[in-house]
Amino acid sequence: MVLGYQNVPGVERDLNLLHLFHDAGVRVIQIAHNIRNLYGDGCAEPADAGLSSLGRELVVTLNELGIVIDLSHVGDRSGVEATKLSKHPVAVTHANAFAVCPNMRNKSDALLER
Repeated sequence: MVLGYQNVPGVERDLNLLHLFHDAGVRVIQIAHNIRNLYGDGCAEPADAGLSSLGRELVVTLNELGIVIDLSHVGDRSGVEATKLSKHPVAVTHANAFAVCPNMRNKSDALLER
């Protein structure tokens, strides 16, 4: 069993709290869940504004802790930016290719190639 979270719950702006989640066994976290949050845009945000400055710090912190970044619900720009910033592989645990099935949650070729 792998413990994971969507939407970085309970952390808000205090990224040091991620240490507690890691200590509790969390190993996968999604940056956003469909809509915009403090860290970045989800796939349902039409602006597709990408990661916030806090979201960029989140990527670094998750890398330091060895927590996998899951891009299943992020917007395209947030996902591409996360792949550029991450020093470790990221995951898309439950989405498909947009080119095959054009659904807002599915991932662009640009993101999948990263």
